Amino acid sequence: MTDEPRVRELLEEILDSERTPEQVCAGCPELLWEVRKRWQQMLLLKAELAALFPAIPNPDAIQEFKVQTSTYDASYGRNPGANVNVITKSGTNSFHGSLFEFFRNKVLDANQWINNVAGLPRGGFSQNQFGGTIGGPIRKDKLFFFGDFARFTSRDGATELSTVPTPLMDQGNFTELPFALTNPIQIPSQANCYVGNIIQPGCFDPVAQKFLALVAGTAVPNLPAAVAVEGQPGSWTGAANYAYPTSIPNDQNSLDARIDYNMSSKDQIFGSYSYRHVDRQDPLWTSDPLIGNGQFATQYRWHQQSLALGWTHTLSSSLVNDLEIPTIGLLNGSGFHSEIVLMCDITLAADDARIFDLHFDIGSVPADGIHNAFQELLGTKRAAYALLTGQALTAQQALDYGLVNEIMPRDQLISRAYQIADHIMGQPRTTRRLTTQIVRRPWKQRIVNDLDGGFGIQMFGHVAKQKTIHERDHIAGTVDYVRQNRPNNFD
Repeated sequence: MTDEPRVRELLEEILDSERTPEQVCAGCPELLWEVRKRWQQMLLLKAELAALFPAIPNPDAIQEFKVQTSTYDASYGRNPGANVNVITKSGTNSFHGSLFEFFRNKVLDANQWINNVAGLPRGGFSQNQFGGTIGGPIRKDKLFFFGDFARFTSRDGATELSTVPTPLMDQGNFTELPFALTNPIQIPSQANCYVGNIIQPGCFDPVAQKFLALVAGTAVPNLPAAVAVEGQPGSWTGAANYAYPTSIPNDQNSLDARIDYNMSSKDQIFGSYSYRHVDRQDPLWTSDPLIGNGQFATQYRWHQQSLALGWTHTLSSSLVNDLEIPTIGLLNGSGFHSEIVLMCDITLAADDARIFDLHFDIGSVPADGIHNAFQELLGTKRAAYALLTGQALTAQQALDYGLVNEIMPRDQLISRAYQIADHIMGQPRTTRRLTTQIVRRPWKQRIVNDLDGGFGIQMFGHVAKQKTIHERDHIAGTVDYVRQNRPNNFD
């Protein structure tokens, strides 16, 4: 069994001290595998969240956009779906700018039906979206700037429906229930506490009494249909009996800055920075924040930033070259979904790492990226065997089969990567760029031709089963054979 509290402490220590899993687990090597796996998952989640919530420029700052839903190349990542490519405006030789505001309020809005039924007033609503842009020359014909700012703020009226205790229930009188209260656990101290569905004096838990006092002082039934039957034996249905009109705040600030530099007629450089801050509160279900943050009344505070740099060199009127950088991937331990490292131009692996795929063993279709790496590097037969059996390949097997280029002790990975990188960067720039295009061509062809179709098949499998099976407990139980150094789950 994994010492879950201790694992969490070690992960917090990594976050606080910026130390590595190997360093914090020096005194507990039995937890290293689990801590390293969780840390890798946290890094992947952070990267995926950054992709899910990008910084979005305001409409007046957009020069053009393109929506791609399929047949895009590998530069757009491992997940298919719609890609929206946005190009922001740049400065010109003349100063230009704009101001805008969109405003709405509740004056022409009707009251909600549930508010009318409950005799509640119309909730408030206001929304402001305003901002501006400015751009111009820093040095005419050579250096230009462009920037924008936008703020979105809204207060949206909403009515939350809840089920709360009736006044009789707050007193311990449950005669409104359509069934009899019992003492199924037969706790001796609670014997004879329920008489005619009424909790007898002396049987109240003092903590429960304080909590009920909070509820009773804040939320009492106010829907007419529920109030009309209060006190009648057997009238309780558990349906919503309380409506709370509230306001949902949503505040967002965003800004963008861009610099363009024309080095020459053949070279153009740009840099852009975008920032977005979101502060939003899900609606509370009652006016007392102490008890009103139930039902997932989450407060969201997001900070999203993005940085883009580009250099375009025109070799001729018919040939344009973009910067390509060779990549070196380091596999510093065993893990699920290692395709990003395997798809690098060069892959170095720790000598105790194991490479495996769990999809089939947990009842899922192996088609969201790792299958591409296996089929490209292992070949059809070996890839089929690894995907269907969950085969855990040792580092030596990975080297022999061509999944990785070198294996070594973990503490030598980074220094070896720098050594290889120094050799690569010592070659002429044109040679590096053109060679990168050659070595990546097979990957680009396979991913473009196969990855989106594989994802579609996997999603169809989830829909057909009407569930996904990526629960952590399910995966943790299935992956035990890797920790035990077994080749698969059945031998």
